[in-house]
Amino acid sequence: MLATNTYAHDFIDHCRSMMDSQLTAFEVLNARPHEGGDDDERFETLLCNHLIIVLDAYFVNRTRGIEGKDGNPMNEVRMLAASILHHDGVFTADTSIRYKQDTAVLGLALGDTISLTVDQVRALTTAYFDAIQERFTAA
Repeated sequence: MLATNTYAHDFIDHCRSMMDSQLTAFEVLNARPHEGGDDDERFETLLCNHLIIVLDAYFVNRTRGIEGKDGNPMNEVRMLAASILHHDGVFTADTSIRYKQDTAVLGLALGDTISLTVDQVRALTTAYFDAIQERFTAA
């Protein structure tokens, strides 16, 4: 498939809404009375890690030249998704991206085990959709 240079505002808004709905559904379920503990944390991690793959997939054909390689939120999502899919959830460098831990949304170090929370995914999705909107919508 050809790389995509622009996305319609409506499409970006729709994807943002779908991600928010999924995170909110987890929060509603999690707010119900339950035992808590390790099983809840494992489920949150599994869900959140997989939502990063979904987030990347919404715009997987985005043009790399427009995305840039400066360690922006789009790069961070790309690295997270690849790490989850191909590196057993260990945050791994992408040689085409100049990742900077100190300016990254989540601030993960290379080699960290990816174990995300809803709050972290919310922060990253906000930054990610804002970056997509900024770089991939027509003026």
